[in-house]
Amino acid sequence: PCTEHDCGGRGRPSENMLQEGYAEQWGPSGRDDLGTMAALGANAVRLYHSMGVEPRDSQAGFLDRAQSLGLNVMAGYHTEA
Repeated sequence: PCTEHDCGGRGRPSENMLQEGYAEQWGPSGRDDLGTMAALGANAVRLYHSMGVEPRDSQAGFLDRAQSLGLNVMAGYHTEA
């Protein structure tokens, strides 16, 4: 799998699915995963990866979309062994 930043040529690293490059999955112009979760009655989204580890990738669109749907976002914690 693609694990390096931008290794697929489309700005999509494998773990940071909150960045704009993945908006077609969570955003209203694509699959709208966040909208689907809200429609099913969810009130929060738990992330398995931390936010801000790679500050060059903005998560603002994801957070704005979640807020517009009334979804709380629980960020994961980044730890290294």
